[in-house]
Amino acid sequence: MLYSSAPVYDRLWRNITGLLWDFRFSESVILLAFWYIERLFPNGFMHPGMFTSSEGGAIAWRVFLLGNILAEKWLEDTTHLLSIW
Repeated sequence: MLYSSAPVYDRLWRNITGLLWDFRFSESVILLAFWYIERLFPNGFMHPGMFTSSEGGAIAWRVFLLGNILAEKWLEDTTHLLSIW
């Protein structure tokens, strides 16, 4: 059963913008996070059918979190409580 991708996109967008707004990452952290994501998945991990279910949005959210955690740790080495993530 296929679902509309608009709610998945909307939820993912709200999560990403909320994370960026709450933590106020520097531009270098965000750039390095996307570089890490690109290096981890050189052929890409997203395809058009991925966002037809909530699992695809969860995968994209986790990959985005992973890239930001790695970049933040490498550049700024600050710690955040686990409950914040």
